[in-house]
Amino acid sequence: MHFMFNIKTVISLAIMLSWISIVGDAGAADSSKNGNLRIISTPRNVAVTLDGENRISTVAPCLLRSSISGYHKVKASKPGYENWESRILIQPDQESVLNIELKPKTRFKSMIRSTIIPGWGQFYSGRKLKGAILGIATVGCAAVTLAVLEDYNNKDHDYRVARGIFLNAGSVERKEELLPTLNDRREEAYDAETALRTLTIITAGLWAYNIIDSALFFPSYQGGELSGIRTSIQTSVVGENPGIIISMKF
Repeated sequence: MHFMFNIKTVISLAIMLSWISIVGDAGAADSSKNGNLRIISTPRNVAVTLDGENRISTVAPCLLRSSISGYHKVKASKPGYENWESRILIQPDQESVLNIELKPKTRFKSMIRSTIIPGWGQFYSGRKLKGAILGIATVGCAAVTLAVLEDYNNKDHDYRVARGIFLNAGSVERKEELLPTLNDRREEAYDAETALRTLTIITAGLWAYNIIDSALFFPSYQGGELSGIRTSIQTSVVGENPGIIISMKF
């Protein structure tokens, strides 16, 4: 009787082990329906974000063994490199490979951006505060310059009209009467022209400084930290001659 009990026990254990093996294989087959994702990046240590049914953040290169599949929007970034975006379809039952190649930011690209829009090159290189200040200052000066240009055109027109009336005056007495008005219009036109020249020089100087700063003082990244030459700009007027002072701090 004892011998029969052991036989039944062995048979029962064998049945249980077979059942566990079958369940395990079924579970493995079911889990294989979710694909893995291998991310290869150039350079290394790139921050990667996947947006799909779930949001996943990681650092490439890496292998994601999470249960993910379907379409995902991928974003990659690293200081000193241009941002990268793409979409990927992760197929079930197979490993997907995503190759990310980031393009380094360059002085030339920064300079071109600042040439088109003041401050854009600084934004591009990661110096957003400086880019905002230079952009607002340059655009503001340009707007004021346009307003002063309109004022100068009006005053120059008034001067030309007064001069024409003065020259067409028939008598010396009439010219003497018109002379103070002519002098006033000439003075107003001269002052408007001086203001226009000053603002034009300042605006052009700010715009040129944007380009110089974005190219010559393009920052470098050392250990993930932003470093570079600090620059500042000041405007000055000596007598009637406007000027710009550029200083650098290493």
